[in-house]
Amino acid sequence: MTDARGQAVQPRPRVLRITQHPFPADSIVRRDVLELLGRGIDVDIVCAACPGPDDPMPAGAGRLAVYPVPIRHRRGSALRYPLEYTAFFLAAFAVATFLGLRRRYATVQVDNLPDLLVLAGLVPRLLGAHLVLTLYELTPEMVSARFAGRLGRVLVGVARFMEAAAIRFAGHVIVVSQPCLDVLLRRGAAPDRTSIVLNTTPWSDGRPPPAAGRAEAQTLITHTTLVERYGVHVTIQALALLAPRWPGLALRVVGDGEQLPALVQMVRKGGLGDRVVFTGRLPWWQTLTEVSRARLGIVAVLADGYGQLLLPTKLLEYAWLGVPAVCSRLPAVEAYFPPDTLAYANPGDPEDLARQLDRLLRQPAAAEEQARRASEIARGLAWERMRGSYLRALRLSAPRPETTTPLRPGRESVHPR
Repeated sequence: MTDARGQAVQPRPRVLRITQHPFPADSIVRRDVLELLGRGIDVDIVCAACPGPDDPMPAGAGRLAVYPVPIRHRRGSALRYPLEYTAFFLAAFAVATFLGLRRRYATVQVDNLPDLLVLAGLVPRLLGAHLVLTLYELTPEMVSARFAGRLGRVLVGVARFMEAAAIRFAGHVIVVSQPCLDVLLRRGAAPDRTSIVLNTTPWSDGRPPPAAGRAEAQTLITHTTLVERYGVHVTIQALALLAPRWPGLALRVVGDGEQLPALVQMVRKGGLGDRVVFTGRLPWWQTLTEVSRARLGIVAVLADGYGQLLLPTKLLEYAWLGVPAVCSRLPAVEAYFPPDTLAYANPGDPEDLARQLDRLLRQPAAAEEQARRASEIARGLAWERMRGSYLRALRLSAPRPETTTPLRPGRESVHPR
């Protein structure tokens, strides 16, 4: 490749992203893509079709091409999952093969679930691309939490086999917390082929300004996928306990999922219809605006064997926005956030959750100080600290534009335990 003067020009690197998450609706995929485009790297994305309107993507120096697969992820019966994953895999494999034969990729990044979606990058890998598998979820632990008895044991064994095969096939593996990495290392993953990249947000991004009077508001918020694991029903039970003491207290639930009808029925039976608002799924920026107006944020993840490994993105967003949070006491969260940065509650315990919420509501100054300390932790874990690990995992090191906000001196990009 040569320029107008006949001199050789190095072609821009190109990355292929394969993910069953919708783009640009998924904030983490969006974050990664913006990073690459800002570095002048071309990005092709094979993804699930976005379920509705979302925030527009800003222009970058790199070129972006999106290839949506019209198969939406819907949680349901055990049979639906393999059918849905198989259909998406076949479509993604076909598109990735077609693109891989036409273009040369420096790197192919594939997200689970499912773990074996990494095989969709076979042709680009054979043609020289570096293949990276991102494990947002540890499938064996997820399966174990969902299925019990003999069937559960069989499915966990199958999930472990598929996870091991996917890790061996990939050139590098990204996980999203230190506890997740610890589990993989105990299962035999090679330390030099693994990295931690937290599901965190660029600190330098614009964010909604704090709403006037937020510290005196009577609004709680949780934003999540509405499935049992994330404990929205526990949050509603805690609200019912607080209702007599806090007559103006209300809860906003941002998100959608299979548990929504049961939660709506629970609210109706508990006489909380005027206190709980289900907004449905909102674009990311609108979700952050909702969060920025709330008095307290709630992360009520259950300790079901899988929840213990989660460092929820929503918790990092509460800290990023300076909203005091009550969170389930989970090892992955405690690994990063000391006790004075969050109000910890026993997982699955609505009475303890209500106690922690009541304490913060009664002590607004202490709540704001807690949020300030959590914000400092979040700053240390922000994308500006994580991007180096991400780019090294992808074997990309294009120079960053000079407009980048520099890291504070004396703070290295590390993986805190």
